[in-house]
Amino acid sequence: MFKSKKVIVSLLASMMLVFGGSSALAAPVFESEPNDTIPTSDYCTTGGDSLCQGAISSTSDVDYWMFYANSSSLTYMFVTSSYSATYYISIYDGTNVSVPIYSGTLSNGNNVYVPGLQQGHTYFVKVQASEPDSYYSMQIF
Repeated sequence: MFKSKKVIVSLLASMMLVFGGSSALAAPVFESEPNDTIPTSDYCTTGGDSLCQGAISSTSDVDYWMFYANSSSLTYMFVTSSYSATYYISIYDGTNVSVPIYSGTLSNGNNVYVPGLQQGHTYFVKVQASEPDSYYSMQIF
């Protein structure tokens, strides 16, 4: 199942680049299983030219991503998907992973604004979806 999940995510990434994606983006980072906990999270590079992609295989599936705040500037997270799923997003400061600093929902094309991230800190993003087989792309900048 995981192999077919990766193939579908790769196809989705290719379609996004062909049908409206920017060729200026760096090569996308694909999630790797297991990434269902903070210790097994995948690293997502920040910046306008970075793209992280994943798939939620069931409504109980969880993806964790880790990113490093390069500056104390404002941080936005933009999620796109060709599916109608609602995504449940939680962001945790690496110094206290028991309580999220942000929790909310996103649908296709919406973004999250997270003020006050501290430069030099590591943060974690938890992604869940309302529907199984939901594929997403995420940018953090």
